[in-house]
Amino acid sequence: MTRALRALAVLIAVAGVIDPAIAVSRRQPVRVDFLGSSSASAIAVRDQLIRDLGPDIAAETGEPPGAVVIVADPHDALTLSEGVPVSVVTRVSANARNIRLVNAAPPGAVLVGQEAIVSAEFEAVGLRGEASTIELDQDGVRLAVAEHRWTLDRERFTARLGYVPPAAGIVKVTVSARSARGEASGEDNAVDLPLLVRARTLRVAVYEPRPSWAAGFVRRAIESDPLFTTSSLVRPSRSPVVTAGPRFTRLSADALASYDAVLLGAPEDLTESEVSALTSFCELRGGAVIFLPDRRPSGSYARLVSSSGFDEALLDKPAPLVGDGPIGVSASEFALPRRLGPGAIAVASLSQQVARAAIVSVPLGRGRILFSGALDAWRFRATGPDEAAFARFWTGIIADLAAASPRRVSISVHPALAAPGDRMRFRVAVDSLVLPPQRDGEGPHVRASLVARNGTEHFVRLWPAADPGVFEGDVVAPQAGSYDARASAAGSTADTPVIVADGVRHPPSFDDEALKMIAETSGGVVVDATDTAPLRRHLSGLNRHDERRTLHPMRSGWWSLPFASVLCAEWALRRRRGAR
Repeated sequence: MTRALRALAVLIAVAGVIDPAIAVSRRQPVRVDFLGSSSASAIAVRDQLIRDLGPDIAAETGEPPGAVVIVADPHDALTLSEGVPVSVVTRVSANARNIRLVNAAPPGAVLVGQEAIVSAEFEAVGLRGEASTIELDQDGVRLAVAEHRWTLDRERFTARLGYVPPAAGIVKVTVSARSARGEASGEDNAVDLPLLVRARTLRVAVYEPRPSWAAGFVRRAIESDPLFTTSSLVRPSRSPVVTAGPRFTRLSADALASYDAVLLGAPEDLTESEVSALTSFCELRGGAVIFLPDRRPSGSYARLVSSSGFDEALLDKPAPLVGDGPIGVSASEFALPRRLGPGAIAVASLSQQVARAAIVSVPLGRGRILFSGALDAWRFRATGPDEAAFARFWTGIIADLAAASPRRVSISVHPALAAPGDRMRFRVAVDSLVLPPQRDGEGPHVRASLVARNGTEHFVRLWPAADPGVFEGDVVAPQAGSYDARASAAGSTADTPVIVADGVRHPPSFDDEALKMIAETSGGVVVDATDTAPLRRHLSGLNRHDERRTLHPMRSGWWSLPFASVLCAEWALRRRRGAR
């Protein structure tokens, strides 16, 4: 017995010295990357697929996958590899009775007292003849409501819900459609959106080379609105000029640099140097220029609006202008641009049938020009049922144009309403006119960070974007709370509030047709959450490669245990026989 034990110990020792290699082949599971919604139902579908397929799949991220499965709608951008099949699991069947949110976008930043319009598109299937209620609410408080009756078996409707925020800051608002009786899923009926409200006073310069009724009444409207700080310069004759508000003595590029918009009456009397200053203010500064003539356009300013000239129209009685929303402006004398250039927008037209633009917005460089061809609109400002409509229209449109004027440094965050763990994109824009000259090979010093209420600061690494003066960077959203996104450059600063909250319902990033097209072109399948059997068969049928590995069993440290046990047993037997 002792000889056998000794031989076994020697055999283990010799095998350890030789270190034999054994080649084995093992069937590998398909690596599947699961993307999509973080809702409870989407997570349940993913977990059920993993359990059903068992060892056939391995749910992994970070490695090149063998297949991609999108469950519901992914919030983040998709990065897909060529040759990898993409399958899609929709929430409900395409023909199931259901109402779902198709598209929604947060409104742009508005000013305190300015109406924010929230638009959301819904699709209803199988609800013909029924009515749906769509609500805008904040923390359970209803802000606006819209009703719509469906007339088709499959129909889409865009709800426009207006709300005037009373204070500056950012709030989370929810757009939702009430669930219909017997609806397939209620998870896709609502979306959370950020509503950003800024407390910004808009600086507007008013210049009249001669007194103008057209500009005078619009000037009175904005002077009575606390949203504006107005500086006026009127030249009544050869006598000294009349000014009002903060000092504004001449129309030049330097004098306009600190303003967001400039309002011009009697623009045909502008000199060449004044038109050049306005062009520079609009093209380079990005400001808004509003022309309010009271006679046929002439002079050098007219070419900034229309290179093809204008047509005159005289009516027997005033006609109300029409547009996408309520206008509240009527006129009987018109100067209508013959042709609008690229990027021009018809703000108000003479009639819906002819649709000749009377008030137009024309892009010029970084800014825009607004031209009113309603020459005598001031005469009919109080003739309609709503006497304040004239003033409300002009203060609203001037506020929109002035608010769009770029700041010296601006920062935006997308999404401004995020869930913990979401990727947030910072975008900082620096006006090239305020950047100091840089040495060769050295860019401007731009800094950005995300600051919590307790002062904790998360720095964001920024990189130059394709657009000059624009820098971008990503950061992962921290724990839930209110934050302040800050940026600084060239001695100027900017900030914007950000909310991180649990359970945020993001707008859909991809529509169903786009996801289905991705699946079809990549070789995947499309199923709904109620029947995932085709997906299971698809994943099980994917090629699973054999991985060959070389094993060295004697390199395991566990061999020391049997080696020591054999030697101890051999020694114990020898001792019992009295051997040494």
